[in-house]
Parts: sequence; C-alpha cells; structure tokens
Amino acid sequence: MSDAEFDQVIAVQIKSAVDAFGGVTSSWQTRDLVIAVRLRGTYKCAKAVWPIFQKQRYGRIVTTCSPVGVYGNFGQTNYCAAKATIMGFTKTLAFEGNKYDILCNIIVPSSGTSMTMTISLKEMVDAYKPDYIAPIVGYLTSQDNTDDGWATETRWQRTGGHGLPTNVTLTPEDILAKWDMFINFDDGRATYPVTSAEGMATLMANLDNTTAEPVKSKL
Repeated sequence: MSDAEFDQVIAVQIKSAVDAFGGVTSSWQTRDLVIAVRLRGTYKCAKAVWPIFQKQRYGRIVTTCSPVGVYGNFGQTNYCAAKATIMGFTKTLAFEGNKYDILCNIIVPSSGTSMTMTISLKEMVDAYKPDYIAPIVGYLTSQDNTDDGWATETRWQRTGGHGLPTNVTLTPEDILAKWDMFINFDDGRATYPVTSAEGMATLMANLDNTTAEPVKSKL
C-alpha cells in the first residue's frame, strides 16, 4: 500500500467514527461491549459444546483472533485486548482438550467484512473475502485435521537473553550493560517456546547461577 492509499484509509476511519458517533471517543460501555461480544461470546460457545465433546471424546473448536490481537494497533485497546485474550483462552483449551481428542485452533484472518468495509478500500475488501477463510475453517474442524495450527502458523520467538547471578543486587546499569544480549535474535540462541514449561526452562536453569562472593550494592 502506498503512503497516499494509507492516508486515505486513515481518513476514512476517522470520518466514519465522527459521522457515527460525533467524535473519536470510547466510553466504558462501548469498551465493555466490545470485550463482551468477542471474548465472552467465544467463551459461551466453547462452554456449550465442551461437555458434549468430552463425552464423545472428539471435537474441533476454531476461534477467531485478529492481527491486531497479535501485534496491537493504535486506538483499539479494547478490541486488541479481547482478541489477544482469545489466544490464551484457546491455547489453554487445546491443552485441556488434547486427551479427549478435542483440537482447538485460532484463525487470525485479515478479511473484508461488513466491519472492515467501512474503513478499507474496496480493492482490499474484495481481495480478502471471507470466502478465502471458510475453506481453512472447514479443514480445521474436520476429522482430517490432526494439528493444532493454521494455514500460515505464527509462533513466539524469544532471544537467548543473559543469565544474571541470583545472589547479586542488580542495578539499572547492570541491565543496560547486557541489554544488547537481551534483545539479540540473531546470535543463534533464540528459542521458540510453545508451553509454559518451555518458557520457564531457561529461568529455572539460572537458579544456580551465583557468584563466589555476592557483590553488595553501592549506596
């Protein structure tokens, strides 16, 4: 998208908000409604089928996140928070449902819908029709699907970081000295944790990282 097209999209978004609501604001009621529809609606649907799936020891659940739930977006704190929470909710369902052959997946589509057509160019809406998402959902909810993933899978990546001694009083200067290591994804030590246990492994391994003589903080 060119800068001119991007500016046009932003202008349409702002105009739509002003025309519909008289300004660019968001009340608590509006925020709560967004969270209720996205998050609570997802929970209610999953809760309704869960005991049935458990009893028959088979089920498929697909929830809908959004790219802004993964990456965040300016001016959409309520929507982004609701969508991001659905990721954690579905991931937990996947763990709990695994022994019952209940597979849970999250789709993160960018599609042209009645919601996005008011803020997107027609060409974008036409190019990202829900028709292209439906076949993916159809597969994920079928018996042929045996994976917890999606058409183009997203994964978390974490840097190798740096293990600091656990018996030392740290200062902001100590953190700054190792900051380049904290944020380096390209030194060959990056990992891709997919469970809480994997995420904690490095931290647990650092418990025995101590210095021979603890350094006292300077006043």
